[in-house]
Amino acid sequence: MSVWLSLNVPVLPPDFDVNNRDHRMIRLYVGREDTDYLIKDLEQALEEMEM
Repeated sequence: MSVWLSLNVPVLPPDFDVNNRDHRMIRLYVGREDTDYLIKDLEQALEEMEM
């Protein structure tokens, strides 16, 4: 059994700095989902972000 603890702190728009590499990272948590489902989910999320 594994336990993962992580700290995820959002960067709010007033604090966002495009030149700060840490502000431009995307963290993905992927389990045993179907590959096609994961791809569609990621595409939808990126569209929402207008990337």
